[in-house]
Amino acid sequence: MTGCAHPGIVNIVEKASEILGKKISFIFGGFHLMEATRPKKAEVIKGLNKAGVDRRGATHCTGEQQIAWFRERYGDRFVSIGVGRIVIF
Repeated sequence: MTGCAHPGIVNIVEKASEILGKKISFIFGGFHLMEATRPKKAEVIKGLNKAGVDRRGATHCTGEQQIAWFRERYGDRFVSIGVGRIVIF
């Protein structure tokens, strides 16, 4: 779970994976992509796929258009996240 991923969501996932010694399969929170260009979004997607992240739930500072972009590309592997949402692992 992230707050606002200022250091980069891929960097956070890679560091968490390194610390835990296993892949991170589900991330959710702010991905800090509001101002991201199409190439930057593609780079983030590629990095998350390479890291082995299976499910994603993007919120607030990701940006509405970017959230829609994630939802479109990941279909049922995208989890809608928001206040009051209960996610069972």
